[in-house]
Amino acid sequence: MGIDDLVDLDCEELLVRLNSIGNLREKNSIIVAIGNYKCDAAYETLRNHVRTNLRHQALIAMGKINYNKTIGVFVDILRVENKGKAVNRAIETLSYVLANRIELTGIDKFIEELGIILPKYLDSGNYLDGKVKRIMSRALRDSAKILKVESVYLAMARDTLYS
Repeated sequence: MGIDDLVDLDCEELLVRLNSIGNLREKNSIIVAIGNYKCDAAYETLRNHVRTNLRHQALIAMGKINYNKTIGVFVDILRVENKGKAVNRAIETLSYVLANRIELTGIDKFIEELGIILPKYLDSGNYLDGKVKRIMSRALRDSAKILKVESVYLAMARDTLYS
């Protein structure tokens, strides 16, 4: 079952399938479809998949549904997993979430939102949060590469991150 087979299903039907199928490839396709629908009711179900092999797609879909909450989930993940392959995969995933948001809102609105969202989740005096900011800075750089955004915008986003 591919993503094209899921186009005619509504969000509720997708959730039923997600919870009843054991095949990871099919679950992955369903998660992508749920993210494309931006189905609010699916957010918590997707959050249950963050600690599974489906983390990457679940987080990208969650970012499409509720960007603000998903940034908080990333901060929590990065506080715990701050080195090695896990952090590299988190950076890759976060890069796609940020790139999707930039495409949706535009770079100026994205930078404005970043300045509002991050203070809710990060404490500037916390050593761990300094590491999280450095990791998020790498994700910003990678999202700029994905979108081929000019470096001046990346600098503005990084300034917002560290302010």
